[in-house]
Amino acid sequence: MTRGERMIAFLETLRVPEGMHAGQPLVLRPWQREIVRAVYDPVDERGRRIARMAVLSVGKKNGKSPLCSGLCLGHLCGPEAIRNGQCYSAAYERDQAGLTFRYMRQMVEMDQELSERLNVKTATKEIVDPVSGSIFKALSS
Repeated sequence: MTRGERMIAFLETLRVPEGMHAGQPLVLRPWQREIVRAVYDPVDERGRRIARMAVLSVGKKNGKSPLCSGLCLGHLCGPEAIRNGQCYSAAYERDQAGLTFRYMRQMVEMDQELSERLNVKTATKEIVDPVSGSIFKALSS
């Protein structure tokens, strides 16, 4: 199984937190799967990801927030988690920065294993994984 396939498998264990598919398993669209594979599958001779940064630009209501939230969880405590890793969601306004955090928090709350493992700090918009020592934080200017 490739790194991209492991990430896709992890993402599809999560639940959609809101909208018309709320509570249902997250099912990635074909274009989302392509993006995940394009970012995670290419590796160098030492097995490290070649893509270190990715930019996703699509219109409203196309599944950006669930995808990005799931990817952040994948880096926090999933297949791409590393010891003492850091993941940030940044935006100009506080409300916008909190969107990814809100989706992540809801995904965590809908998953017993994640809710038992992760510490969600709503006041500071942080999610901490005490097992890996990794942290997610929503930032705004």
